[in-house]
Amino acid sequence: MVYGTILTLLSIFGHLASAQQQQRRGPRFDDFDLSNATRYPRMSVGPNDPPTIESVSDASPRVFLIHNALTAEECDHLRKLAKPMLRDSYVGTAGQGMKPSTDRRTSQSTFLLKGSVFETRQMRSMRKKIANFTGFDLKKFADLQVNRYEPGGKYEPHVDWARSSVAEQEWTVLLCLSSVADDQGGETVFPRAGAGSGIMVQPKEGMAIVFRNNLRLNVLDPESLHGGAPLLYGEKWNSNQWIFAQDVSFARRVSLPILLLPWGGDPPGWLVRLRNHLMKTKGEAAGYNALNRAANAVLGGLSCIATVVVGGAARVAFSRRKYEAEEH
Repeated sequence: MVYGTILTLLSIFGHLASAQQQQRRGPRFDDFDLSNATRYPRMSVGPNDPPTIESVSDASPRVFLIHNALTAEECDHLRKLAKPMLRDSYVGTAGQGMKPSTDRRTSQSTFLLKGSVFETRQMRSMRKKIANFTGFDLKKFADLQVNRYEPGGKYEPHVDWARSSVAEQEWTVLLCLSSVADDQGGETVFPRAGAGSGIMVQPKEGMAIVFRNNLRLNVLDPESLHGGAPLLYGEKWNSNQWIFAQDVSFARRVSLPILLLPWGGDPPGWLVRLRNHLMKTKGEAAGYNALNRAANAVLGGLSCIATVVVGGAARVAFSRRKYEAEEH
């Protein structure tokens, strides 16, 4: 009797210790039994078929697929834009900070911070299609993050959400820019979905995996936990199109894309560190707004300087032509 009680207590303490460890290090695929996970897609859609929506989960988490959301040419366009700027991926931290990747995320990424200024024709067309399929407001579409996974690459289970009054990621539209074979791994996995048995989605080029990250404003849906399973061979490309609960700010649509033009739209390390510092010292909302104000102020200052320089050059050119005309 006593021996059995001791074993029971040891088992309880073991589960508690395991849960605490998982909370400290973050969930991993090894923490979940996915042997009975439900696999998608189930619909058979050809590359020349019209875009088609397939429901995956109507309950928490809300998940659906859009087959042929992108054309092969649009997928290739995003890969080519991103490829020269790829670097080791960042991972999110509390308060929407970012830090260098760890073994939780082994991939390469870049942000295409093009805003409404440098958005390409293909990007504009892609976003309009997604807005038409989903009903999402284009004013809430963030800039794209493009990711490449090589053999062994993965992203352990995580959520695409942080409580925010300025940039809450309400929905994720995960754009599959390449396909993976049945034996290649690399599925997008929702380990808590499907009544706890898990849901696995095999990427198909041009498909969009759409899922909601919150239950309502400022309330995380914990069932939206998801990750990218390890890729066994080859490479996998995808892109995050986040849909904010709030309209995208002027700084993100105009100021930052212009200021980040020398870096191709991908924020350099010093800007990421400044962003994290402002959010840590001022708080998430105040820090985010401070960065936006700074970007707008710098752009305004540069615009004034450019106006003065161009105006001065024009006056000099006019005076020179006038002088030459008088000489003749």
